[in-house]
Amino acid sequence: MSLRQRFCLLGLCLYVTFALVTCNSEQSLPKLNGASPMAVVPISLDVDSAGFCTQNGVEGGNVAMGAPGVSWYNPSGYTVEIHFADGCQLANGCNYAAAATWQSGKSAWGAGPLPYSSIKINGAPCTVGSDGLVMR
Repeated sequence: MSLRQRFCLLGLCLYVTFALVTCNSEQSLPKLNGASPMAVVPISLDVDSAGFCTQNGVEGGNVAMGAPGVSWYNPSGYTVEIHFADGCQLANGCNYAAAATWQSGKSAWGAGPLPYSSIKINGAPCTVGSDGLVMR
């Protein structure tokens, strides 16, 4: 093996080693709301003083979710009812109601935002606005 071939082989070995050391599948995937796209994303649903629904303390906007879906809860333990339009493609259906944490299950939703049709917290409707989910 010539000196030139040895340097090429050494360069290739260093490149592959560097690529393997720095490539971590968990790090290479974008984070969704601070969670890995391979994890279920927690969403706190509540109502603000003006009667608007909030997700994770923020009024309006979409929460990014990965394929495993989301889990909803109310920090005060109130019953929350969530309704999506028919055909929402969430594994556990388009309508949810519980006082504890519950999960959407895996999602087949793939294009654009998935807005909430309605949300009730402790039996009272709140204004949904632009709240929803979006697949990432």
